[in-house]
Amino acid sequence: MASILRQGLNRITGADEAPQPPAFTLSDMASQGDAYVHTVRTEATKVVQKAKAEADRIRKKAEADGQAAAKASMAKLLDERMGAELATLRPALQSVVSEIEAARGEWHAHWRQSAIGLAVAIAEKIVRRELRDDPTISQTWLAEALELAAGASDITVRVAPVDLESLRSHAEALAASMSGIGDARFVADESIEPGGCRVETRHGSIDQQLKTQIDRLFEELS
Repeated sequence: MASILRQGLNRITGADEAPQPPAFTLSDMASQGDAYVHTVRTEATKVVQKAKAEADRIRKKAEADGQAAAKASMAKLLDERMGAELATLRPALQSVVSEIEAARGEWHAHWRQSAIGLAVAIAEKIVRRELRDDPTISQTWLAEALELAAGASDITVRVAPVDLESLRSHAEALAASMSGIGDARFVADESIEPGGCRVETRHGSIDQQLKTQIDRLFEELS
């Protein structure tokens, strides 16, 4: 009787029935699907971003390597071209340097000649002025010429007409004090510069004109 009652109670309470799994609705399945899709998309986005970053890194490295290679190639090309250009220009440059050196030498010589010419011209101007004011200069030149002609016979002294009398009297005084000078013949010559003289002998002439002395000085300095 008790067992019968227990069985009846179990049927009423469901104590002998096995547990049933929970039931899922369509909305639950849709939510789970959305979550899974979101997760997949997120992971896919990360993969794509990582791939893009890696691709960008590879591209930049390739560009850097390419630029370095291009720069190296360009530098080598420039070196080769510069070497070729220098090889072509070297003879021309050497020629230009030689021409500059020659021109500098010519300029130096020209400058020196010009400086000497200027100095001589200044000296001539000063002496001419002194010659007008100091007659002893002409007398000194005549004495030097007669000393060089001493011992020669047939001496002719050519002077400017304005100096004939003054230099003749001075020459006579010199002849009296100097040995080896005989009678000298004085000639007034229009071609002789005032203040100067030219002493002529059988062996040659001694020109003591200012112009002649200036030319001689210029040649010696040149």
